[in-house]
Amino acid sequence: MEHGFHVTTFTDATAAVGGRDAYDARISRYPSISHATLTVDEILTATRAPAT
Repeated sequence: MEHGFHVTTFTDATAAVGGRDAYDARISRYPSISHATLTVDEILTATRAPAT
């Protein structure tokens, strides 16, 4: 983000050493380091071309 890139982070394609509490803490910080926080399914749906 600091270099002008649009950053998207994924909530279900990451892990954190330290278990669920560490994972939740990491996810809660995503809005400060990215423009969008999505699931993998959400980004795939958003980027798929519509059926013709």
